[in-house]
Amino acid sequence: MDDLVISFTDLGPSQDAVWHAFAKDLMTKGINRYLATSLGAVQVNSVQRKITADALKKRNIPTAAVTDDRLVRGLVTAVAWLGVNIKPFAWSELREAALFLKVPATKVDRIIEAAVRLRTSSG
Repeated sequence: MDDLVISFTDLGPSQDAVWHAFAKDLMTKGINRYLATSLGAVQVNSVQRKITADALKKRNIPTAAVTDDRLVRGLVTAVAWLGVNIKPFAWSELREAALFLKVPATKVDRIIEAAVRLRTSSG
């Protein structure tokens, strides 16, 4: 959506090829805001976390991580300590997550609907 990308990570391990392609897109596409959403514990390895954190930090892409998993929110906080502009939110705070990304008010509802649609289609 314009310069914002929304991702949804479902349960289970993340494939390296997909993760690397996504990190490349963060570096090369016109992405300036990132809404990362997930259900449950996200299973990414240390290499996947590092390449994503490096891309987000290098391009200073504000990121809102939306999940109800406390461990994941803790990992997000740890990534923020590394200098990444990222903040964790619960699903009940989806509107606040969009506002954190400074999404124009006229587009907030569209962003929320898209994120909820991704979540609903996963299960």
